[in-house]
Amino acid sequence: MLEPLLDEIHDRGYRLSNLFQLDSGLWQANLRSATHYTDFGRGHTPEAALSEAIDAIGCAHESLPDPPITTNNPYQRSLEAFRIDDILANLRSRAPNPFTRRL
Repeated sequence: MLEPLLDEIHDRGYRLSNLFQLDSGLWQANLRSATHYTDFGRGHTPEAALSEAIDAIGCAHESLPDPPITTNNPYQRSLEAFRIDDILANLRSRAPNPFTRRL
């Protein structure tokens, strides 16, 4: 049953990152925490794949921090630094093109 395995994952401070079936018919799972992730566990059943992933907690890899999200402007402002006024200013309509007639 999956519930006891999911409870163990939770109790050990991890979350189920994914659990899916490969084209070969094997199941694959891996786990993550706020700071680490495990190698994939593979097995013939979802339970077997989860068990393998749980066993991999002992040698989990440290996650790299996410890079800051930046814009393409020369000042490289973080998206978090944008205020709603900045966003709305970009949405306001611009002055119409004065050259509307064909020559």
